[in-house]
Amino acid sequence: DLAGIPRYFHLDHVEIPLSPHQSRLKSLICLLLTLRNVMIVNRSLIMQALEQATSHLPRNVNPSPTVSTPYIIN
Repeated sequence: DLAGIPRYFHLDHVEIPLSPHQSRLKSLICLLLTLRNVMIVNRSLIMQALEQATSHLPRNVNPSPTVSTPYIIN
């Protein structure tokens, strides 16, 4: 952006200080693992879509002729 602040940060690892006595520690760990799995799947799907987009030509490269049906009045 104009202020020079990047919108995305690339993280290799993160340390989150936790106390073993926190009541919601198990829920937090499950949430973090779920988010990690979602990010892995999304990244994989994006890479597959990019590969398919660059390796396959568009299906309709030639314009199709106009097809009309007769209008019948009963």
